[in-house]
Amino acid sequence: IYTLLIKRASENKTVQEHADEAKQAILKNLLDKKVEDLSNVKLILVAESYGGLAAAQLALTNSLSDLGISIAGLITVRTPWE
Repeated sequence: IYTLLIKRASENKTVQEHADEAKQAILKNLLDKKVEDLSNVKLILVAESYGGLAAAQLALTNSLSDLGISIAGLITVRTPWE
């Protein structure tokens, strides 16, 4: 199980920009933990508020799949879907 805290979202950035930052933070976290085989990594993203929109964007674009990382689930809390 890998945990990652993504800091509060900035209102000056788009959802996609936050998703891109989250992707980079996930990769850095996995590399820092010396995970050598990324193809076996399955993530469950847990996000709050605006971070839920960024996490959903990351999951929908499946931008980690090119590295073999799969997103197994998404849990959001207090995310402004509307």
